[in-house]
Amino acid sequence: MRALVRLPEAPLIGLYEVGRARRALGEPALGLEGARVRRLQSRLPRRLRGPADLAFGGVDVFHRILPGTPRIARARTTIALAELPAQEHAAELARCSAVFVFCEDYRARVAARFGIPPERIQRVPVGCEHWARALQAPVPRADPPRVVALGAGDQAELRAAIAGLSTPARPLELVLARERGIQEAELPALIASASALVHLVPEAGTAVTPLEALALGTPVVVPRLPAFAEGLGEQAFWAEPLAEALEAALASARDPAAGRARVAHSRAFSWERSARAHLAVWQRLTSA
Repeated sequence: MRALVRLPEAPLIGLYEVGRARRALGEPALGLEGARVRRLQSRLPRRLRGPADLAFGGVDVFHRILPGTPRIARARTTIALAELPAQEHAAELARCSAVFVFCEDYRARVAARFGIPPERIQRVPVGCEHWARALQAPVPRADPPRVVALGAGDQAELRAAIAGLSTPARPLELVLARERGIQEAELPALIASASALVHLVPEAGTAVTPLEALALGTPVVVPRLPAFAEGLGEQAFWAEPLAEALEAALASARDPAAGRARVAHSRAFSWERSARAHLAVWQRLTSA
């Protein structure tokens, strides 16, 4: 949304906001200042909400965040899948005019799992500027070296790897983000200060999180998932075995040239490029 509203050819955009929960991100983080966006908010329970497209007086395309919700009366619908939905959503996905995915692996798996015609599955790029943009000034690496872990993963294996690599002269600090209750707004500075980000997840349809770390120059240790292999290439340290990958990542954090290579790799992934790819699909849908 942040990139889309700034395109010269941006369409008329409506933002449909629902629920009573407190915002995880403040207004400035939305990036909508001065943008031509009509915002509607509904605090009604889901069963009482009318069709979202009619709330705007009718729209051509409604881009969903979740399958099947909110209710739509007439508009074409699209959805982006950063992870695979449950099989129970197959019928809802089949009704979408287009399904966006962020890697070739998901293009094939979504078609096979949900029976969606391949021509309706659109592979689009992902961006990774959020964390770097949030920092007002460069953040120095923590000393002693800091390892930040996102995702659940195998914490026992990670703790053992940290213990094996720590020495009295050079101890390692391990920050388990979930265990510490780290908030979204704290992540940019925390990851920038780290000598390695460990992101052990069993499944992913996009490399956006490790790419955000690369944009800060921080090495990433990740499992060899297809989305990560496609998005990170030679800039990833594959977590099999974990201890060896972590040792190599920590050494790389001390290499300025390697840090510059990580940042350079991340620059190929912009949200403007992603927004233009989404918009091209929406324009084809509305011109057909």
